[in-house]
Amino acid sequence: MQAIDSGDSIWNAIFSKPPEDLQVSGATLDRLRREMFFQHRPFVKRAVFVATPHRGSPVANKNIVKWATNLIRLPFDTLLVTKEIFSGNTDALSPRIRDWGIYAFNSVGNLSDKHPFFDGLQEPEILVPHHSIIGNANGKPLLQSSDRVVPYTSSHVATAKSELIVPYWHGMAEKPEVTTEIARILHEHLKSVGR
Repeated sequence: MQAIDSGDSIWNAIFSKPPEDLQVSGATLDRLRREMFFQHRPFVKRAVFVATPHRGSPVANKNIVKWATNLIRLPFDTLLVTKEIFSGNTDALSPRIRDWGIYAFNSVGNLSDKHPFFDGLQEPEILVPHHSIIGNANGKPLLQSSDRVVPYTSSHVATAKSELIVPYWHGMAEKPEVTTEIARILHEHLKSVGR
């Protein structure tokens, strides 16, 4: 999200009406606009995605995960915004969001591969050179592989300048092959900017 311009793609994935049609306070509307309409960060010049769930993770759909998220309490301000949205705007929400209820607005629910947020996230172009490092912990053919949390089909980005598959689970960030690849990408970046 640091390397895209959202346009209205994320808003349209969550809401079926424009911002000005919501029945919410001015503060809530301002917050929603800030969080759903944004520009890329100009200081981000290159991205390296490590085990990134660009299209979510099926792990977030498991009943045990949903049960565990009941133990998580949303921050008070987020809870108020969510309550305000649901109390007078159910007709303005995407039907898929309405069906989820509050689970649609917590951090784990947002990671589900069924969450419409990811539909909106796929639309904008990634505006910087980018690379992927993806785990294949189950040893299956690439299209069926997974790092046990994120499947290859969610981590893969067709526009990536490079893609490295490593034989590790999701917590791979400190593995030697991963850190070596990150160093290689950073050196390549330094050369490309003349440093």
